[in-house]
Amino acid sequence: MRIDFSQTLQSINGVPLALEANEDGTVKTPATLGHVAAAAVMAPKVVDGQAQPASGQEALRALSIALRIFEAKAPIEITPEEAVYLRERIAEHWTLPIVVGRSWQMLEGA
Repeated sequence: MRIDFSQTLQSINGVPLALEANEDGTVKTPATLGHVAAAAVMAPKVVDGQAQPASGQEALRALSIALRIFEAKAPIEITPEEAVYLRERIAEHWTLPIVVGRSWQMLEGA
């Protein structure tokens, strides 16, 4: 499945979500699927409030996926297993339902 990680996440009313806003409240840096996914896979897993160390294999997998996302100039091919991994990590890392839900929608079918 080809996924465009440059897609911008939208709020309930269709306004782009912001990673960073200007002083007037306008979007300075839009929240893209790529930003959301890469941040999620690069963040440590947290259990009972404690960051868990990643195995070397897990760290390499996370880095490899994050680099593919950020280096992409066009939609990229991801496997169904990578889509599941991304959905799991996004749900673990992000707490806002709009971020998780919109990201999952974009990864649907992948």
